[in-house]
Amino acid sequence: MAGAAPAGPSAAPASATLHHLPGSAQWPVELGQQLLVHGRDGARQIELRLSPPELGPLSVTLSMTERSAQLQFVAHHVQVRDALEQALPQLREALASQGITLGEAGVSDRRGDSQGSAGFTAGGRSGGEAAPDDGGEAGIAVQAAAAALLAAGRVDIHV
Repeated sequence: MAGAAPAGPSAAPASATLHHLPGSAQWPVELGQQLLVHGRDGARQIELRLSPPELGPLSVTLSMTERSAQLQFVAHHVQVRDALEQALPQLREALASQGITLGEAGVSDRRGDSQGSAGFTAGGRSGGEAAPDDGGEAGIAVQAAAAALLAAGRVDIHV
């Protein structure tokens, strides 16, 4: 937004629309572009409208310096949370190509009166995260099982 003042801590969240479907190959690229644009404009809160609208908004809390970024995502749908978890390696690469290191990245979902979360450091791997070259099937199965337990309120993950 040319001419707009950077968003301060008490400013209303920046907003944008992501047109690609979460989980598609283009979605992490579009997400990364929006984060870079709004982060460089000084935004600390971003409200992203998703396609299709039934997926609800995606709220992002962003702490960005010239060379690093920390992100906290809150999705309103488990499909979006899963897509975010899968997109973090690509997002880390996209930011790195712009000279920005992705430090902490947290992903959670908000459903009704309960909240499940899966927070982790984007630069490292936690127990259920698949290694980039292991085919991902085992990691995906572990993530799915963990998501089911989180949704049932039986597991609390802290890293």
